[in-house]
Amino acid sequence: MTSPLANAADLALMRAQAQQLAPESWSLVHPTDVNDAQGSSQAWAVAASGTLAAGTGGRLMPAGYQASEQVIAARPSAAQTWTITLPAGTVVYPQDRIIIGTALAVAAAVTSFAAYRNFEVVGTTYGHTAEAAVRVAAVEVS
Repeated sequence: MTSPLANAADLALMRAQAQQLAPESWSLVHPTDVNDAQGSSQAWAVAASGTLAAGTGGRLMPAGYQASEQVIAARPSAAQTWTITLPAGTVVYPQDRIIIGTALAVAAAVTSFAAYRNFEVVGTTYGHTAEAAVRVAAVEVS
């Protein structure tokens, strides 16, 4: 379904143009809880990824100049909010992680985020019928 202001051809053109401005390789990982004999732990699995060469790149940019407070280790800590733009139709949830700098294979297990920039999603804007791209608010985590 498209917007009454844009037909399918217009929407396809806007999405193609948005991708030309998305130079970053990225991987989106979802957390899952794993139960074992010692209790439970959190595992990460790649849900989506993209690159500029494949026409599915992402874009990372600061979301203004105001730092926000995030609770880390039970203490408030200043955290810069970033806006990450991903291809239209990408399904992103709060608490997902987006790894900038690599496109991992979908369904791969992720055990370390140390080699790349790692962001935790704090808000999303996806789900609109005529979106040219998905934009998420995220904070960088180590």
